Amino acid sequence: MIAKDLNVSEMAITRIYTEYLAGKSLNDIAKSLITDGIYTPTGKTQWTSKVVLSILSNEKYKGDALLQKTYIVDCISKKMKKNNGELPMYYVENNHPAIIDRNMFDRVQEEISRRNSKRKVKEKGTKTELGKYSSKYALSELLFCGNCGTPYRRVTWTNRGKKKVVWRCISRLDYGTKYCKESPSLEETALQNAITEAITNKAKSEGADVFRIQSHLKMYQANQDTSSLIAKKNRLAEINKSIEELTNMDNEAAQNGEFDNQFEQLYTEMYNLKDELDKIEKQQAKINKASDTLNEVSRIIEGLKNHPVKYNDQAVRQLINCIKVISESEIEIQFKDGTTIQEVL
Repeated sequence: MIAKDLNVSEMAITRIYTEYLAGKSLNDIAKSLITDGIYTPTGKTQWTSKVVLSILSNEKYKGDALLQKTYIVDCISKKMKKNNGELPMYYVENNHPAIIDRNMFDRVQEEISRRNSKRKVKEKGTKTELGKYSSKYALSELLFCGNCGTPYRRVTWTNRGKKKVVWRCISRLDYGTKYCKESPSLEETALQNAITEAITNKAKSEGADVFRIQSHLKMYQANQDTSSLIAKKNRLAEINKSIEELTNMDNEAAQNGEFDNQFEQLYTEMYNLKDELDKIEKQQAKINKASDTLNEVSRIIEGLKNHPVKYNDQAVRQLINCIKVISESEIEIQFKDGTTIQEVL
């Protein structure tokens, strides 16, 4: 197995992918691996965020291989160099058994892109630059001012020795009313209670819908005509073989171009088949991704339906897309399935 070759157990690799999707930062994952005494791919005990990212980005863990990433500069020194385009690289799918399924791998790549694309909002005075992903509080990414669109930040206020945790618009904190005229401060407890209430109500009212959609997806996948797909792939293999045979012919007819029409017909059919197969594979990838997302949502919902619910950053990250502060007594919560709920604080 590829994991054994890299001195990293399959369980550790799965853990890294799972924790990243659950909202942990690269640095937090690295620290937990060090604490648990897990070895890096090079057999060391010191993990870094860079090493964690390399594992999250490595196509080998989904069963594929990118060949000739490095090459030997010369046969005398045998010095290895990273291939930056000097030589061709070859991508091979299903080269070896996968540790991470393709759906999870693709979701991780999307999350990496999402974290890297976070816009910067810090100008002055803030301790946390919001252009950089922070795993400490889920609301640091999700809570936005309905007045100016700036993210909110967690702040601890002290009054006469008593501390109170609130969430406040960053623009209002840094510049007063210069850019944001009206944006309320929200007490953390009231805010978290409102979010928890919204998640609980959604779980109770819409859980059945999620399971119904899951059932329909399973029926659709079961009814897919795989024979047509297999036939297209077999025909494509036949075409490639015919093209190769015509190409290797060394006779007068071949030299005079008498097979040009056959070449044209074969290539036309080949490109049409490739387009059809590409569309089928993309559609299947969408269905697999939707099924994977629904499985995750249903697991969370099932856990929330029959148990007392407490605020949980991980559940918030997995279920909620963004939260807009409407007023000091109302927020608007947009869930990842596109539904929007207004909740009173």
